Amino acid sequence: MGSIEGYKFHAKSVDSLIDGVHAFSPKIGFITIVITSSIGAISNELLLRVGETVSNKKVRQLTDNVSVVRAVKNQRLFFHLNY
Repeated sequence: MGSIEGYKFHAKSVDSLIDGVHAFSPKIGFITIVITSSIGAISNELLLRVGETVSNKKVRQLTDNVSVVRAVKNQRLFFHLNY
């Protein structure tokens, strides 16, 4: 598995609209990256750009399956994943 901190660094470096990045491994070989922005909604284009960046063979470990999602505010939860 690749470095969680490395994934966070590369995801955040894609665009200044990205305020926060949370990365975690729900199970071995899988990485989920959640991105947030206080400026507005994260566009699908930005999700794709982050996905392309963290899936680059210079960033992603060969055995990692990486998914990128936006954080969505919810009245009952701080955020939930929007797949």
